[in-house]
Amino acid sequence: MSVRSGASLAQALDVKSKLEQLTREARQSTERARELRERLREATANVDSLVGEARSTLKRAVALLESEGLRGQTSGASPRVNHAKSPRDVTPRDDGHATAKHRTRE
Repeated sequence: MSVRSGASLAQALDVKSKLEQLTREARQSTERARELRERLREATANVDSLVGEARSTLKRAVALLESEGLRGQTSGASPRVNHAKSPRDVTPRDDGHATAKHRTRE
C-alpha cells in the first residue's frame, strides 16, 4: 500500500506543479492582454487625431479654393499659373464634388 500512496503523492505533486505553471501562464497572459489593450487605446487615439487633422486640412483647402473661386471649376488650371506639367481637368462627380484628372497634351 505504501507504493500506491507514494505514487499518489507523486501524482498529486505533479498536478500541483502543473496547476502552478498554468496559473503563472494565465497571469502572464492577463498582463499581456492589459498591455495590448492599452496599446490599442493609444493607437485608436492616434488614428482619431490624424483623422481630425485630415478633416481640418481638407476644410481649409476647400475654403481656400472657394475664396479663390476655383472650387467646382470645369476647365484646367487658373490662367495666372504657369504649370510645367500638363494641366488638370476638373470634372464634377455625381455627388457635386469635383474629381481632377490629367489631360493629355495634343
